[in-house]
Parts: sequence; structure tokens; C-alpha cells
Amino acid sequence: MALLTISDAARVTGASRQLLHRYINTGKLSRTPDGLIDTAELLRAGFALQVGGTPKSHEVTEDHDTTVTPPVTADVTPLERLVARLEQEIAAAHTREHQYQAQNQHSCHQPQSRPV
Repeated sequence: MALLTISDAARVTGASRQLLHRYINTGKLSRTPDGLIDTAELLRAGFALQVGGTPKSHEVTEDHDTTVTPPVTADVTPLERLVARLEQEIAAAHTREHQYQAQNQHSCHQPQSRPV
């Protein structure tokens, strides 16, 4: 992924530099030894990358060339499907739990016969 300065990371995320520094100081966001921030780190920390006005990134190469970061586009449809599937699985788990609890309550209240 691309490496960005604090200012570039602020532009790409729409967050303030102060917020980024706060995340760095609290350990929510890490930087490279050069002081740059990987866009993967921004995503891991919960920041959304904005398309448009993308700054130059600092790609680490032997010549230290800088190239333009490609725009980030996200197709949310697979994520929406995943959320819907997980919601179904949670609902099914809740149903199983309620059935189990009802079954246990029912069996606990039945008198048990004692062997003679």
C-alpha cells in the first residue's frame, strides 16, 4: 500500500492532523521509522479513504520515487451481503438458544421418578 505523510493522510481521510497524532500517541495508529503512515494502517484504525484529491504517496524504492496514489473505490455490495448473512446466523443462534433454554426449563420442572 502507499505510504503517506501526516498531512497527506489527513487529506485522504478527512481527519485532522491532530486526530492522527492522537491516534499515533495512543497506539491506535502506527508509523514507519521514516514517520510515514501506510494506508493499510489508516484502514485498520477505522479511517475511510476518500476518493479525489489524492496526494502523492511516498513509495519506498531505492530512488525514493513518489507516485500518485490510485483512487480508492469500495464496492459495498459484498459487505452488505456479508452483514445480512451474519445477521441471519445471529438470529438463528438466538432461536437455538431460546429453544435450548425452554427445553432445559421444561425438563427441570418435571418430577423425576425415583428408583425403588
